[in-house]
Amino acid sequence: MGSFGENLRREREMRGVTLEEISAATKISVRFLKSIEDEEFSRLPGGIFNRSFVRAYARYLGLDEDPLLAEYQQAAKDKGEVDLSQFSPPRANTWPEPRSHNA
Repeated sequence: MGSFGENLRREREMRGVTLEEISAATKISVRFLKSIEDEEFSRLPGGIFNRSFVRAYARYLGLDEDPLLAEYQQAAKDKGEVDLSQFSPPRANTWPEPRSHNA
């Protein structure tokens, strides 16, 4: 079994699909699609965009999105890329403002 990007490229080529065809259908630039296949994740915009690109790519090829997304996340982790979108943003202070006590 090859790497995430190699497997994705192989699936695309087996179906006779070009990156240009995927780009036209998904509105994801060819350079981003190529970066996904080449596992050059630092060239992608990051976070939720990366995950949505992988989902759209998988959907176009008729692949199951969730396992492919898990493979992407593992490949990104293996390359030392941290997907910050998986972390929750800090919560705003939910304490009420103190009231002044005018005597």
